[in-house]
Amino acid sequence: MLRLASISVVAILLALSPSAHAGSDARAPATSSSPGPSRRAVTDSPRTPVIYVGASAEDGFDLGFRLGAGFEVAHRPWKRDIWLRGKTGVGIIVDLDEKGAIYVEGAVGIEAQHCLRGRWICAFAGADAGVLDVFDGFRFEGVLLDGAGVSFTPRVGIDVGRGLRLRLTLQSRVAWFGDGIAVGPVLGASVLGTY
Repeated sequence: MLRLASISVVAILLALSPSAHAGSDARAPATSSSPGPSRRAVTDSPRTPVIYVGASAEDGFDLGFRLGAGFEVAHRPWKRDIWLRGKTGVGIIVDLDEKGAIYVEGAVGIEAQHCLRGRWICAFAGADAGVLDVFDGFRFEGVLLDGAGVSFTPRVGIDVGRGLRLRLTLQSRVAWFGDGIAVGPVLGASVLGTY
C-alpha cells in the first residue's frame, strides 16, 4: 500500500514538473501571433499601370521656332511611381527670316509621378537626355543649328484620364551644338494609353 502511494506521488510530481510542460509545448503545433498580411505591405494596386505609350506634339522656341511630333513609351519597373521613358521625334524649325530645316531626335529619361483621385489626375516631373540632328540648318541667335547636337530637357506637367490620358507638358530644352548652346521653352501635348 505504501509502495503504491509512493508511486502515485512520484507520478504527480513528474506531471507538474517544468520539463513536462516544456515537452508538451514542444509537441503543440506552432501558431503565429501575426494577424496576417497587413494593408501596409500591399504597396501596389492592380489598377496601377506599368506601361504607357503615346503620341505627342510640341511647339517650342529652343531651336528657332519649332513644331514637331513624336512617339513616347515608358515603363514603371518598381512599385514606386518612378518611370523610365524613351522618346523619338521629327519636326521642322524656322527662323525669323523664314529659313527652315528638318530635325530628328531621340532621348531617354526618368519621370516621377504623383497621382490623386484614383489616378484620374497625375502630376509629374522628370528629365530627358538625348541627341538631335538638324539637316541643312541655319544660324539662330549666334548658334549654328546644323548637324548633330546633344540635348537635356527638364520636364513638368499634368495628365488626366483613366486608360486613355491627356498630358500637358512644359519643358526647358538645352541643346549643345558645335559652336554654342541653344536654350528655350517647349510646350507639349500628348495622348497616352496606359497598361
